[in-house]
Amino acid sequence: MQKVKKLKKSNFSPAVKKKSNNVKSMGRGRRKISTDLFIPSENLSSSAILIHGREGIGKTTLINQFGKIHYFMFERNTSFALYQDLIPTWEDFLDLKDDLIEGNYDRDGISLDGPKIAYDQVMSYACSKYGFSHPGKMNDMGDSWNKVRHEFVNPLREIINSRFGFLVSCHTVEKEVTKIDGFTYKMFAPDLQKAAYELLVGEFDNVFYYFFEDGQRWLQIVPDEHIVAKNRMDGHFLTKEGEKIFKIPMGESKEEAYKNLMRAFNNKQKNSYKPKPKKDLKKLKKTKGSSNSDE
Repeated sequence: MQKVKKLKKSNFSPAVKKKSNNVKSMGRGRRKISTDLFIPSENLSSSAILIHGREGIGKTTLINQFGKIHYFMFERNTSFALYQDLIPTWEDFLDLKDDLIEGNYDRDGISLDGPKIAYDQVMSYACSKYGFSHPGKMNDMGDSWNKVRHEFVNPLREIINSRFGFLVSCHTVEKEVTKIDGFTYKMFAPDLQKAAYELLVGEFDNVFYYFFEDGQRWLQIVPDEHIVAKNRMDGHFLTKEGEKIFKIPMGESKEEAYKNLMRAFNNKQKNSYKPKPKKDLKKLKKTKGSSNSDE
């Protein structure tokens, strides 16, 4: 009688064994929990930054102060000396993105100028790749829209996870927002399509709003009910007294703008420039000889 070889008892429970079959077939073992404490970067230029604002305010020149930045230009820009490639199609971007990430180029960061145009290119690329005229015309429970989204999001996430800093600039759009109680107000937000907004605003560490006020340029780095902005830099962007900085004066030049930004990041800005509450403003108007100076 032929002997039957007994199988060794698995260390996995039946439920876990089913989940691990695919992993084992790929030649890798089970992943284990990390025991290391994650320490955020202390370098602002290594984070993901989105700057939105009106045209000509200085977004591109501010970004260029972060070092040797390579620009993927979806909007032609011949005004400044930059390391750049003009991107006519999404296929061009994919080729150049891979070449830059995989190559040995002397660059400190990557900038994407014109993300709204980039998304339009992705739409054309995905329609051609998957064989539909428009995702909105497909009765597939949103599957076609997801394909377009993935074609846009996945390559940009490669840049976010690369050794390069990632800095993106776009225009600002004025939106009308209606609250539950029917009250309507205006909000200034990055001018982006939904999928681009979800990635660049939702997943980026920093969203800065570049604007003019009373003849001076400012960079707002925290949100309020009218402005889309944020920063996730724990221990940074605090005044000398430890107060959270609301906005940063950008001065008269690109060099001064970058210098002031780094002073604020390194907690050396004196004033927070946080707006006074409306009640406090009324008190100030009634008080003779009062001053609203930030000094």
